[in-house]
Amino acid sequence: MPIASSWRPARTGLTMRKLAKQPVMPGKRLRSWRNQTTRTPKGSERQVSERRCVVTRQCRDTSSMIRFVRGPDGDAVPDLDEKLPGRGAWVVADREVLAQMQKRNPFSRAFKVETRLADDLPEVLVRLLRRKCLELIGLARSAGQVVTGLEKVTAHAMKHPVGAMVVSSDAGPGAVEKATRLARSAPVIDCFDRDELGLALGLDNMVHAAIAPGRLAARLLREVERLSGVQYGTRQMHDERQAIDE
Repeated sequence: MPIASSWRPARTGLTMRKLAKQPVMPGKRLRSWRNQTTRTPKGSERQVSERRCVVTRQCRDTSSMIRFVRGPDGDAVPDLDEKLPGRGAWVVADREVLAQMQKRNPFSRAFKVETRLADDLPEVLVRLLRRKCLELIGLARSAGQVVTGLEKVTAHAMKHPVGAMVVSSDAGPGAVEKATRLARSAPVIDCFDRDELGLALGLDNMVHAAIAPGRLAARLLREVERLSGVQYGTRQMHDERQAIDE
């Protein structure tokens, strides 16, 4: 006859591994709200995280914010790819917020050491974001995810979904209306002129382009959103969207 042990029963490693593989049931809170994972219907994963803006002191989704780090020379450096080492400070990508940032310089407090702020930092951000958007358009073309030319774009939009529609900013209102009609529910990007789009796509007289749905289109839309906020302000963007809906 076995003798009963006085030790309390404990979970074995096998049981712990089984528990770790169990999915999170609906309604249960995740342990960390800063790093939640959302699954799309196709099974891909998208990281959704929030950070506190050092200027407004409000928590926002990082997709609409810009990360800064302190460089070796003591200046605040924008980290658009969010990969630079060191402590990061986040700022909402908004023109008015950046104006407050220039007046208050919150980075010395955020990094707990004196940090300088360049006088032309908002203008530098606009240039960096524009260049990043054009690089993503070029990457999409290299990946075979871009259709150019009004006729090809029209034929493509009739048969396939569009992730984003691009039209040159100097093409006139008629071209923008055509792009909006062809895009249907997809966003329309019209903040780059023909020369910029031509350099990004390697074509002359670039007016219309359609980008297929996917990660590159999603990344491009995020950067365009941040660019519009930094260059024009989120309030102006909201007013323009309301005017379009009306």
